[in-house]
Formats: sequence, structure tokens, C-alpha cells
Amino acid sequence: MKSSQLRQIADLLERRENLLEELAGVENQLRASGWKEDGQPGAPSQGRGGYLKNTIIPLIQSAGDSGITIDQLAQALQRSSQRINIWYHMTGRKIPNIQRVGSKLHWREQ
Repeated sequence: MKSSQLRQIADLLERRENLLEELAGVENQLRASGWKEDGQPGAPSQGRGGYLKNTIIPLIQSAGDSGITIDQLAQALQRSSQRINIWYHMTGRKIPNIQRVGSKLHWREQ
């Protein structure tokens, strides 16, 4: 290998190192601004599963005997009423203490 080729390789390796350092700095800035590793914008994470359940149940319990409507839950959680309704039909109805009476959800101690 010629010395000119070795110099070119050395220059390329140095450039590569500089670019890797610059990339690491950009990634740190992205993480600091809330960007996730998977390339999606970071939002306040509610964790995996159980978020709606853990926020809806206390609201139903605090409603007392009068109960709470799906629309009231949706407004309190800043979610669509359709999403709360789907949650109820997929998850909420499996919880024995939650009962639907008319358009309201009630918490019944068992």
C-alpha cells in the first residue's frame, strides 16, 4: 500500500471519529428534548398498560352513590368518550365492583 493511500485512510478514519462524536452529541440533545430511541416524539409516558384502569377506578370510586357518566370520565381524563366506552366494554365490565346503571358507572363494594 502506498503512503498516500495510508494517509487517505487515516484521514477518513479521523473524519469518521469526528462524525461519530458529533452524532453522539446530537443523540444526547434529542434525548434531552424528549425524543425516544425508536424515532417517535417523546410524550409523557403512562407506562405499559393499566393507565386508564388506574385513573378511571379512583374517579368512579370518588363519584359515590350518584355514579359518573362516560362523558364526565372522558372530560376528566381528557380522552374521547368513545375511548372510555371501549375501555369499559373491553376491561371495565370484567371488574366486579364496577356496575353500569343506565348511562352511569357505579362502584359497588363486594
